[in-house]
Amino acid sequence: MKGFRVVLLVAVVVGASCGARRADAPAVELDATTVVSVLSPPLAAPTLVAQAPPTSVAAMSELAALVRFLGSAEYDAAEHAAAPQPVAVTIEALAVIEAPVLPVGVTASGELDVPGPDIVGWYEFGPSPRETGTTVLAAHVNFNGIDGVFRNLRKLEAGSFIDVRLADRSTQRYLATDVGLFDKDELPTSRVWNRTGRPGLVLFTCGGRFNASLRSFEDNVLAFAIPI
Repeated sequence: MKGFRVVLLVAVVVGASCGARRADAPAVELDATTVVSVLSPPLAAPTLVAQAPPTSVAAMSELAALVRFLGSAEYDAAEHAAAPQPVAVTIEALAVIEAPVLPVGVTASGELDVPGPDIVGWYEFGPSPRETGTTVLAAHVNFNGIDGVFRNLRKLEAGSFIDVRLADRSTQRYLATDVGLFDKDELPTSRVWNRTGRPGLVLFTCGGRFNASLRSFEDNVLAFAIPI
């Protein structure tokens, strides 16, 4: 209320009990708009108390002492992308020009399942060119009386070039190193079905004597090559 004045007695207590007031304490006049708190002291601001560190630390084990930080490895999708599969093969020394290549598996009897005389089968469960291990390409020497793509594979000489075109339109060239005739029960399996060694190529077909009762050749012709 305008003009209203309040008289406040401020007691200064020196060596007296609570609530005591000196009789000669002066009177203090305050405007009504002034607020003075005499009921309690202002609250102190909260403080953070740091927790004391443990007084002892467990000894590091011998195994933990061997652990070293090696940093962060960056993922490179290109390193994990599937290698392009072969789509055609050219062997000029055998007059094989851009013979189509298709992925194949094996038959119930365990032989490579090459579909026809003019097709080369790539064993799709093995390595592709440029991957570690041996890429296996197989074709018929003869199929139902029709000459197959690898009819003259036995005549391939060391030093001949073999060009394998890939699905990404690039070409991997190989150099033939040796050609041999092997009994089907005595194949050099470590060279043919190799998935972990150096990249290589083997051309695979039938050969040797034809067993009319089984309608199958008794041997296989294998030509080995290395990438260049």
